[in-house]
Amino acid sequence: MRGLSSPLADRGLGMGWRPEICGIIAQLDIGFCEVIAESLVSGNRGLAIPDELTVLRSRGVPVVPHGISLSIGGVDEVDSARIAHLAACADALDAPLVSEHIAFVRADGVEAGHLLPMPRTAEALDVLTRNIRRVQDGLDLPFAVENIAALFDWPDAEYSESEFLAELIERTGVYLLLDIANVYANARNRGLDASAELARLPIEQIAYCHVAGGSEFDGMYHDTHTDRVPEEVLALVGELRAATSAPLMLELDGNYPPAAALLAELDAIADSAGLDRITAATEWSNR
Repeated sequence: MRGLSSPLADRGLGMGWRPEICGIIAQLDIGFCEVIAESLVSGNRGLAIPDELTVLRSRGVPVVPHGISLSIGGVDEVDSARIAHLAACADALDAPLVSEHIAFVRADGVEAGHLLPMPRTAEALDVLTRNIRRVQDGLDLPFAVENIAALFDWPDAEYSESEFLAELIERTGVYLLLDIANVYANARNRGLDASAELARLPIEQIAYCHVAGGSEFDGMYHDTHTDRVPEEVLALVGELRAATSAPLMLELDGNYPPAAALLAELDAIADSAGLDRITAATEWSNR
């Protein structure tokens, strides 16, 4: 395997922290977890950290704040208050890094309500580079950016996705939060070979990876985060782990399954990655 410089190196398998499943997560011997930064709000005594997250931190589990509203792909300058909130989350959680999406969510003050893809052009790359550097200047810890799933591409692309990411990393030194499910979704919806697309990505700069489920609707594969992880995505997990020891994380955002089904998803990812099952010590392990 290639060497890994990730701030989460050797953390294995993690879980996206959500209030709806925090009781299950608390009983798992996870390598790390990720929390949506915008779900952490300020109170009279500063940032309010849920007790369940505090317990995880006390056990030595790294917690990564994951932003969804910076809009680093937008032409507008990134809001300094949003950067400050991300930094405050990292400080409160003693986080090893923070992350966001390569996308824009607003333009000229209008909120889209979705992660929208950037055009892969030199001009867009300049904008993204500027915004990432602004975020990095407001943080005192590593920053990672995530590839998103998109149902369309802007016309007149000047870079492939792998070329775009490689150039961005070269310019900024930013880490990559690789969403393996998004690689699969984009390849499938464009008639491309997902394994080939994965192989072209700059895996040496991966901080960690998302693994999530999806489903097909009207002939398109949708990255839902509410369905089971398909076998094709699990196969990509195995291919990636054959090349790098990048940590992996199950991501769920609704339609939360019973504990046994959630643990089965974690076990499937662990098996595909050649990792020990983190569910072995839980009360559900023998059910």
